[in-house]
Amino acid sequence: MNITFPNVLLLIILSFSCISCENTENKVISDTPLEQREFQESRNSFYSAYEAAPNEIKKSDIFNNSRKHTCSFKSKYGDSFTSWTGTVANISTDQGGDEVTIFSIVSNEHGVPVSYQQMGIKRGTALYKQISELSIDQKVYFNFSFEDEAYSSNVKECFDERSLTELGSLEEPEFRVNFTAVRK
Repeated sequence: MNITFPNVLLLIILSFSCISCENTENKVISDTPLEQREFQESRNSFYSAYEAAPNEIKKSDIFNNSRKHTCSFKSKYGDSFTSWTGTVANISTDQGGDEVTIFSIVSNEHGVPVSYQQMGIKRGTALYKQISELSIDQKVYFNFSFEDEAYSSNVKECFDERSLTELGSLEEPEFRVNFTAVRK
């Protein structure tokens, strides 16, 4: 086959046009806000350091620093955020669907799956209606505010992270939030 100038030009045009054919659902994930990237990258850094620590004392120090970091993050950005990205992980209702008993979105862009969860979303609310249009594994944008820490320990954490162990808090953190909007 002879490659002529018109054929080469056509191949170049087709290759550039395929770049713009990118699936928009995949684009949601790469379109994360600066605050979300910073928050999740720091969670990954703490987890990596925890895994590399030589003993339980050092691991606990890293865990405590991760808790302090949430307070620094809150001081820098506040506790309410818009247009974060993630994937719907769980939509559970009570019998009859009068409330969403647990709704969670997971974002796993930076090596650590961070879960954002809310419980008790009542039927008839705008949020309930938005959630009713979603499906598991669907990519979404979400607006929310972090809940304040619900219980205390020796080191304050400014956002309510619900894992039962240090490792769980760093490996797969579960933050309690109040969603204000969720959209495809």
